[in-house]
Amino acid sequence: MVSAEWGGQLANHLSMAAIALDRLGAAPETVDGFAQSYRSRHSLVPLRPPRETAPLALEDLFGRRDREAEARLFFEAEITARGRDWVLRTYLPLFLPGLSASAFHPMIRTAYALETGDDAELGVALAFWAVSFGDLGRSQPSQRNELPWRAALAELSLVGRPIYEAMPKLDLIFQRLEHIAQDKGFSRTVDQVVITRLDALAEMSLALLAGSGDFTALHALTASHAFRVISPWIDDTQPALDAHWRALAAAYISIGAPEPPSPKDLEMLRQAAPDHWQDLAEAAIASKDDHQIKLLYSAQEEAEAYGDAPLYRAALAVYLQRL
Repeated sequence: MVSAEWGGQLANHLSMAAIALDRLGAAPETVDGFAQSYRSRHSLVPLRPPRETAPLALEDLFGRRDREAEARLFFEAEITARGRDWVLRTYLPLFLPGLSASAFHPMIRTAYALETGDDAELGVALAFWAVSFGDLGRSQPSQRNELPWRAALAELSLVGRPIYEAMPKLDLIFQRLEHIAQDKGFSRTVDQVVITRLDALAEMSLALLAGSGDFTALHALTASHAFRVISPWIDDTQPALDAHWRALAAAYISIGAPEPPSPKDLEMLRQAAPDHWQDLAEAAIASKDDHQIKLLYSAQEEAEAYGDAPLYRAALAVYLQRL
């Protein structure tokens, strides 16, 4: 049994990428080959056994990476006693202000567990979310304007570029997002905007990746896929969308708050996109690169949900070309 992170708070992608490969229709030997390659390339960390006297209360687990084993026991017991639906509806609202924890991977791992119906994996994912939790804050609006995502990013860029230029060097995505979220100008600007549709945030994430091929933008797209998957278990929709918008806004600033591609630019990308998924899939699977595999899976799933498959293929191609 290994930890959900390795190498200094980097997410362990093994189960997520293996699930993505399986969902993409890869042969069992391909999934096994990936798993063997991943283990050989990364020094996965054995999970420390739980302390016998450790309290199993959620408040003792938040942000405590040293309590991952205890957190797994906590959620395993909760799922067994109360069932998946109760656990999700009860705990997801507590987790959403930290949905960017460990670069969105706990939320992504939760979504994958739900897509496969694997309650054991769900317990691991929720434990991961708890112990890596980093709070980006909650919207405290007085009066908010509902804006299209382009207008929202245009307003955000005015405060975002100075934040980006003054930002210290931070190695990990979640560290950069948590740093940005502490800025008062960021919070003030984000709180003035309300986005009420998940498909608008998905479209924004797609446009940012298609326009930049950036690694953090990749995580924004895979996070939007994950958010859509978990959303049926979120009863209070708008606070959840607020949390997702806040996390994506911080991600946008962390890549320099660039001007997103125009509708004309996006149409040109669509026209230049590969005609089919096949070549992109073969390249991603052959790479044995967990991020490429997960991006391929998310792009296909989001295209199925929202349409615009050419732009999703274009975004994947842009990312591969940047590599």
